[in-house]
Amino acid sequence: MTYKFTTNCKKVMGDLHTPVSLYLKIRDAFPQSALLESSDYHANENSTSYIGLNPMAHIDINRGECIETYPDGNTVRNRISGEFTISGALNNFINNFCINGDNSSLTGLFGYT
Repeated sequence: MTYKFTTNCKKVMGDLHTPVSLYLKIRDAFPQSALLESSDYHANENSTSYIGLNPMAHIDINRGECIETYPDGNTVRNRISGEFTISGALNNFINNFCINGDNSSLTGLFGYT
């Protein structure tokens, strides 16, 4: 099944709000939130920050097992093996989503360990 999403973006001036200040204001309301920022602090052009608030889907790979959870609540479990690899699991998971809208080419798999 393909899950379809449309993105909306909002640009704000960096001198009014910083990504860190915005993140600190919302992180308690959204416990699984994440802040991702550009690592080049010297370049002012093309600096992008992402604040993820509420995961709609997730993939967990732990102790040889892959668990995929989708927006409709569907969960798929597989053992990692020679035929079912981690890279294959990640690609399969990503390919289940179709993203359109503002800056849709910038979307992808965001996460942390």
